[in-house]
Amino acid sequence: MARTQDAAAEERRLAAEERRVAAEERKVALEERKAEESSSEDEDEDEDEDEE
Repeated sequence: MARTQDAAAEERRLAAEERRVAAEERKVALEERKAEESSSEDEDEDEDEDEE
């Protein structure tokens, strides 16, 4: 019985770790998108200045 409980506890621990990793990956992806958007906005501003 103890082994079954240990295995279940280990599965819960692994599932929690997977959720933490997935959350971190989403956070990094969001930061990368924000950086790309601000980078493309800077390029748009440069193009506007060239047109003037």
